[in-house]
Amino acid sequence: MSRFKYLLDETKSDDFSEVKLIGLFPFNTLIDSSATDLSIGKLGFLDDALAGLTAMSKKNYSVVLFVNQIKNKPLQYETFQSMNQTIENMVRNQGVKVAGLYWCPSTDRNDPYVVPNVGMFTKVTENQGIVWKDIPVLSTSDNDLKAAERAGAKGIKIGKGSTKWTQFETISDWVASV
Repeated sequence: MSRFKYLLDETKSDDFSEVKLIGLFPFNTLIDSSATDLSIGKLGFLDDALAGLTAMSKKNYSVVLFVNQIKNKPLQYETFQSMNQTIENMVRNQGVKVAGLYWCPSTDRNDPYVVPNVGMFTKVTENQGIVWKDIPVLSTSDNDLKAAERAGAKGIKIGKGSTKWTQFETISDWVASV
């Protein structure tokens, strides 16, 4: 079963240092959990995140998206894939190039590729040759950022509640800082 979707040939490179790349976990950075009801297929997006993505596109960033399976109520595979496609389309509609989409269809903690394990970054490296050293990875979850750090990436906390990571209130705030 695939865990990675390679999306854009124009981002393919033997040297990803030439591509302005970030890793991005969409839940609570792009997706508004309070406006989302996955049981009826509704994803709500944060207005500020959409503006942040538009600003990101103007700065010519590409993203690798990391989509988590819902831990307390795992989605059926087809529903999960539909959600992934909706997220991908929304990011593209804001003008951001999507270099890849990583997902894991299970929540089994023994699986080394389940979010938030470092294996998810390893899988992207295996598929695209991306070396995560110092690449910004944005998430609201400390666990995601710990995995990113173990892969050599630079964890960026979106939201409040952490003193360990470089922190920004919103994606727009982070984009304005780069």
